[in-house]
Amino acid sequence: MLLRFLARPFIKSSSFLTFCSKNFFIKPVNLLDWPVEHGLGIGFQVDDWERQYPGTVTKFLPWIEAVENLTNIQRPEYYSSAISLFKMSCDIVDTILNYDNLEEFFYKFDYPAEFLWYGFYINEESKRYCLKKLIPPNLTLWSWKSLPNNTRLKVYDLQTHLTSLGIHRSQLTQKNYNQLLLMADWLILKGMDGTVVKNCFLNKQYY
Repeated sequence: MLLRFLARPFIKSSSFLTFCSKNFFIKPVNLLDWPVEHGLGIGFQVDDWERQYPGTVTKFLPWIEAVENLTNIQRPEYYSSAISLFKMSCDIVDTILNYDNLEEFFYKFDYPAEFLWYGFYINEESKRYCLKKLIPPNLTLWSWKSLPNNTRLKVYDLQTHLTSLGIHRSQLTQKNYNQLLLMADWLILKGMDGTVVKNCFLNKQYY
């Protein structure tokens, strides 16, 4: 998580996208066309977040309190959802990197969250994302979601806003093998390296 901030000195543009290992692009992307200035375009209010995912706020509360004390910034009422892909402004990351002993600070917590710290600087944008209900450019297939069939893959191709997917590691199971193979073949047809794709999606060590 800290590495997403520490990558900043290598960035030559004014903003950058951060990934998790589960994310990959399915269409060409230009950062200038990213639909929002920060994050993924999903906003939430803290109380709604806790109602939807009980225990989540409690889990991250020590981190939020520590960031509030460190920065002297009142914790925001709204956050931009802590999901990658997440667009970061270099100016905001520079502000965060100015704090001393960041590595030590991160390691103090069981659940540090770099996106929530970033959220301290974009409360108004997060509120706007929450109220507008924007359609994000990334779709993550979490453990509770079904993997797509042929029909759904064709829909992904037609959805111009959708530029990337994420597959949570819990989906890499033997029972999902046929659907993972279908997705692998779909990505290979898009030009991805077949060896890399099949090693990621179909490697038996995951099962």
